[in-house]
This record gives sequence, structure tokens and C-alpha cells, in this order.
Amino acid sequence: MDFVALDLSRFGSSLMEDAGAAPNGLATQRVPADDDAHLRVIGIGIAAGHELPEHDNPGEAMLQVLSGSVTLHSVDGRAVPLTAGMLAPIPQARHHIEAHETSALLLVQVARA
Repeated sequence: MDFVALDLSRFGSSLMEDAGAAPNGLATQRVPADDDAHLRVIGIGIAAGHELPEHDNPGEAMLQVLSGSVTLHSVDGRAVPLTAGMLAPIPQARHHIEAHETSALLLVQVARA
């Protein structure tokens, strides 16, 4: 794959627009990478008042908030508020993400073998 730069501002705006139009308030888009890449990068849009439902840990991963405001909740009761420009590790437990305003997120994870 050729080296391509991604405009995160435009990418985030597109995710938020798609999430706002979706009945479930969610939009996802995988960022293209080499087929043998060990990293996965996924854009996530969540409309205000919606959430990414509880799910298992995807492996080693970091979540960056491109725009908006969310809370990352883990099943052990921890809640981490995140706003635009913040980066946080994904907990090693089931978790969900609640959007307080329409938000764009970037999930970077190590691909499982």
C-alpha cells in the first residue's frame, strides 16, 4: 500500500455526520492499512446521548478523542471522562463508551494473531 496521510479533522467530521444519521447513533470506518499490518486503526462516531455498547477488550488498544466528549466505562465501575485531544488506554475488561455530545474517536489496536 502506498503511504497516504489521513486528515483527521475531515475524517472525524464525516464520522460524526454518519453517526448523527444512523438510527443507532453509531458509525465506524476502518482506516486502510497494509494487509500484514500489526495495527488496526478504526474511526468511531457516536451521536450525543448514544453509546458504543458493552463489549470485550479488543487486545492492546488506545482510544483518542478527535472531537466531542465521552466517558469510557469499565465493568469494574471505573469511569474515565475524555474530551477532544485526550488519549486513554482501553481497559483490560469489558467496557462501553457513552457520548455526552456527538463525538469522533480513533481506536488504535494491536491486531491479534
